[in-house]
Amino acid sequence: MLKPLDQILEPDSRYANVMAPDDQGGFRPMTLADHHDMVSGIRLSSKVPDDIRQMFDRSLHAALYAWFDYELTALAELQAYATLEAALRGYFQQEDSKLWNLTERAVSKGLFEPMLGNVELKVALTTLRNTAGHGSTNFGTPGMALTMIAYCARLIGRLYPEPALEPA
Repeated sequence: MLKPLDQILEPDSRYANVMAPDDQGGFRPMTLADHHDMVSGIRLSSKVPDDIRQMFDRSLHAALYAWFDYELTALAELQAYATLEAALRGYFQQEDSKLWNLTERAVSKGLFEPMLGNVELKVALTTLRNTAGHGSTNFGTPGMALTMIAYCARLIGRLYPEPALEPA
């Protein structure tokens, strides 16, 4: 259900119990500024092609605006997986390959670690993407989504790494 017009800029009520560290070593309610800091801290390598960067920015915008509608969290995470898949397709120049195969190829070439925790990376990424993409009322917390969005950014960065600095 859409929020009433006069409540659009109010945080989603599910953020009321989300806490952030305070300056005294304790915790306080999270603010939009805290949320923005977390989202804006996720960055892609400067070598990522513009079309991939534009796709990834959609993920970040959805994650940011999830502050106002928690449900956008699922869209933000799904967009990050879609961007990773597009980056892999571009990197390997394979328009018709699937995330499973592309991830398997990246692992075999040593670009990606083979496991995510105790699950094969190709299984983990495909399962997470499919859960979000094929429709589910169950999705993770914004913190989990941001973790996976940042993880996708790191994987994309392995395809398009920053150049190494020359020693002085």
